[in-house]
Amino acid sequence: MTRNITWWQVIALVIIIAGVLLTAWTAQQQDQQLRKDLLTKARIAAENIDPAMVETLNGSPSDIASPDYQHLKVQMARITAADPSVRFAYLMGQRPDGVFFYVDSEPADSADYSPPGQVYTEVTDRIVKAFSNNLDMTEGPLSDRWGTWVTSVVPVTDQETGQLVALFAMDVDARYWTYTIAKEVAAVIAVTLLMLVLVVTFGLTQRRNRREQQRLAASEDKFSRAFHTNPALMAVSSIEEDKFLDANSSFLETLGYSRDEVIGRSTSDLGLFSDPYQREVIQRQLKETGQILDVDVKVTRKNNDVLDGLFSAITIDVAGVPSVLMVILDITERKRAEDALRGSEHRMRSLIASMDDLVFVLDQELIFREYYEPHNGKLFVRPEFFIGRHFDEVGFPEPANGIIRNALMHTLQTGNPAKAEYGLEIQNVWTWFDLHITAFLGSDGSRTGLTGVVRDITDRKLTEDTLLKVNQRLNVISRLTRRELTNELFVLNSYLELATQEAHGQERIIESIQKCELAARSISQITEFARDYQDLGEKPPAWQNVKMTLLFGLSHVSMRDVQHSIEMENLEIFADPLLEKAFQGLFENSLAHGGHVTRIRAWHTATPEGVTIFLEDDGTGIPYERKEQIFLHREGSITMIRGLFFTREILSITGLDIRESGEPGKGARFEITVPNGMYRYSGNGTRKGD
Repeated sequence: MTRNITWWQVIALVIIIAGVLLTAWTAQQQDQQLRKDLLTKARIAAENIDPAMVETLNGSPSDIASPDYQHLKVQMARITAADPSVRFAYLMGQRPDGVFFYVDSEPADSADYSPPGQVYTEVTDRIVKAFSNNLDMTEGPLSDRWGTWVTSVVPVTDQETGQLVALFAMDVDARYWTYTIAKEVAAVIAVTLLMLVLVVTFGLTQRRNRREQQRLAASEDKFSRAFHTNPALMAVSSIEEDKFLDANSSFLETLGYSRDEVIGRSTSDLGLFSDPYQREVIQRQLKETGQILDVDVKVTRKNNDVLDGLFSAITIDVAGVPSVLMVILDITERKRAEDALRGSEHRMRSLIASMDDLVFVLDQELIFREYYEPHNGKLFVRPEFFIGRHFDEVGFPEPANGIIRNALMHTLQTGNPAKAEYGLEIQNVWTWFDLHITAFLGSDGSRTGLTGVVRDITDRKLTEDTLLKVNQRLNVISRLTRRELTNELFVLNSYLELATQEAHGQERIIESIQKCELAARSISQITEFARDYQDLGEKPPAWQNVKMTLLFGLSHVSMRDVQHSIEMENLEIFADPLLEKAFQGLFENSLAHGGHVTRIRAWHTATPEGVTIFLEDDGTGIPYERKEQIFLHREGSITMIRGLFFTREILSITGLDIRESGEPGKGARFEITVPNGMYRYSGNGTRKGD
């Protein structure tokens, strides 16, 4: 049997195919937009996380007592409180046993609370890779022990070194994610069905003259199925009497009516429209144009609850009766979500505006998109002056304009963060500012914009200048005191020598005089050692070749027959200029306390955390109970100034640490730990671990 395919059936098929494709495209676009919005929120929140606070944490329960942990804990909680759609906010770190939590937004008594150091066993490969590629990303929906989530991940980096400190993440419930997308595609489905119904109805009407009864029955059946199974609220009413002829189950169930309570009654009888004037406008437009699309309405249910609807209608002919087919999409939840999102954005803007730092956001064309100046700001003008304008059009005062522009171009071209300091004379007062520029990265790794943070550091500068002046004055006083003490020691030694001559033959007196001479020599040595200690931290740290510095320290020590081996290749470390004195102290310790030392060896090895420098001898070693005591300050001894205490002080200035790990009876072994970013190799200006 051959069946003729009519023109309206072809159109209906095209509408269905177009509807399916448009629905899929809408869902994809909404998913991408939600991911972009979530990633933007995460980036804004991550900008306010201080990497220095994270670096103080060690990822263990002991962090709970840390003020920095408590501060970050409050900050995570504020992020989730500011945006109801965000369920969790947290910081993650990585170590050999896996990815772990530094801090999360949940209170300690919550069932979803993750204590510091807890290993995240369900972590995905993409999140693990984010620790190495240092890129923003979204992940999910994926399930873990807490539920099913869509997650945005943003690296938190050290602004000075660019080194990854942690990953900041925000979780959104996948059910909310799916619901939001479903709401968006519902309108497309409804319009598609409406158009399909209209086409089918019109096509069936055209065939009515040929097979009136059969066509009418078929069309009524198809219309009824599409009508009654549609999830949207649908109803048909007569134009002349404005009486309901039919209503689908979604209309009845959502509004709380039975079919008998609706059929034969008008919209005014039901009080369907909360605003009577809006009902009149809709009826007038239908009479004038024959259709109305996507009008926001307030619809009253039987129990007087009000829901938000998206109203569409078109005039049709039903069995020869001019009628109106109305479709109402329930968008109450979407409206609530939009209101919540607007509220969240307002709170986020208020939070940023309450900070003491000036924050601005530019797109890749250097157009200002956001600008927040602190309430006590003293730099420029109202934010409205910046939004939508190009950086060059704004014209910051010099030297700020040139410095900021150079930093922006550096980050835009390389993707690396940039920072700078500059001073401005504002209202006859010299003010200093600290500038940090970072890049927004898209999902494909491209740079989509820039964020700038400007902080007033005038007070810090004044404090630094004051401390420098005080330190200089103390050094002058120390030098004068040491000079006077040296002169007096010279006089004392002269008198002791004279007394020795006059006490010739009086052994007891001579013995006492010799003890005084010994004490005078000790005072002289302490004075010389104090000169070294006085210079500790006075000059800025610098990159130093470890092998050469060890040799310089060795040159001040009488090695006798002791052999030495220094295996350092081209290693350089960032340390205080007194590093040579520190190494000298280690050699002196081996010779003074090592007993029968015949060989001293120095070498290094790389670790995931940095590099470790070893210096060991083959002497008697150090007992286990004294391994930490040897680094302590010891009153009444030269070692309180020159020795292992002094060595540890020098190394700690740039974050280096030292410990003794040798085996008693087999020699001493000192380990100097140099963290990533504080060492490099000659000929390569890049710090290891950056």
